[in-house]
Amino acid sequence: MWMQQWGHMPMEYGLPNVSDHSPMFIKLTRLQQHTRVPFKFFNVWVEHREFLYTVEMRWHSVKNKEPGKNLWLKLKGLQSNLKVLNNQEFRATTQKIEQARADLQHIQESMLHGYTNILQAQEKITLQTLEKWSTIEENIMKQNSRA
Repeated sequence: MWMQQWGHMPMEYGLPNVSDHSPMFIKLTRLQQHTRVPFKFFNVWVEHREFLYTVEMRWHSVKNKEPGKNLWLKLKGLQSNLKVLNNQEFRATTQKIEQARADLQHIQESMLHGYTNILQAQEKITLQTLEKWSTIEENIMKQNSRA
């Protein structure tokens, strides 16, 4: 880890003056690396209602005579579609969980002041939403930890 971040640092040696040791000076600057983040497939995408449609549309859109190149083009095109799906649906899961918890707290506080069937239905829907996003976040974290 240290060598990856700081292994390229220039070192200068000072004069020993009256000592028998020379001081070393290391200039600590970070090397700017412009690396692309590799594409990662998240299993939670499979459960999305538009996943199969997205895959089918991309799979039937590419036609190439070379089978290997055909497969590569299909997968490469699918990558951009899945990134869009991820950005639209699965970004900011933590914020969605926090919002669902805040909504649930508000509903349950309202139920303390006056219980209605509407509040009960809202509570049920909010609990389902909270469970959905918690499960999605847990699955993403589990998959990231295994990578």
